[in-house]
Amino acid sequence: MPKIYLDVLIIVNFAVCFSVLGITAAITSTKIKGSRHLIGALIGSFSSLSIVTSSIPLLVLIKLTFWAFMILVTFCTLSLKKIIKYSFMTAFINIVVVAAAYIVWYLTGAKRIYIINFTIYFDVSLLSLIFSVTLAYTMLSILDRLYLNRKLRDNTYRFEITIADKTFMLTGICDTGNMLTDYANGRKVVVCKSKEMCKAFELDAEKNVRFRYLPYDTASGRAVMKAITPRSVKVTDSDGNSKALSVSVGVVESETDELAIFNPRILA
Repeated sequence: MPKIYLDVLIIVNFAVCFSVLGITAAITSTKIKGSRHLIGALIGSFSSLSIVTSSIPLLVLIKLTFWAFMILVTFCTLSLKKIIKYSFMTAFINIVVVAAAYIVWYLTGAKRIYIINFTIYFDVSLLSLIFSVTLAYTMLSILDRLYLNRKLRDNTYRFEITIADKTFMLTGICDTGNMLTDYANGRKVVVCKSKEMCKAFELDAEKNVRFRYLPYDTASGRAVMKAITPRSVKVTDSDGNSKALSVSVGVVESETDELAIFNPRILA
């Protein structure tokens, strides 16, 4: 067994757990917050402490304890069905990662790669490790962003928006240029080009419902739209996945359209 440095051990397995969680989220089409992703990977990295024990029961206990907390924190669920699904998926992906490291070790004869108690350890300097992890994270982030943008473009969305006692169905359109924030409550704004909304609320007269003015920029200059905090907003994608959103709704006049223009970040 090589001399094991705790900082290197934790960083290596943090990178492994971060990758495993990211791949699991992508395969299961689960969106996870960046903060939970980081904290979950950090918790999972401490399962690598099992590298120092020769006791099988203690090894299993350490692995399962930290792995369970990692899944609970990252995916934020208490559903037994989902926990089982994420557990099997992360375990399978982790086995694949360990197998890939073993194949690299076997084919290259690299003496800096060690797999001990199902834990990966790289016998490299801390500076080299930090540089490698940073580079790998940057590349994965770029690939993930490209994949997300493509998925968003290929997906279709339907918005169900309830204002007062009226419900409207609109087609969702992703637009990263929609950076509007409602000054009244700090929420992101879904811009609705809706003939039905304008007709239902007689926006020129602001009848029955209290709308407020929200300024925004266009290619032709400064303009204002009517905005309101809706009773509820639900978005459903083409896969049938639905999510309730905490947003404001801005309404602009339209003769024919029933569109909800939103920034994809509100789906995160």
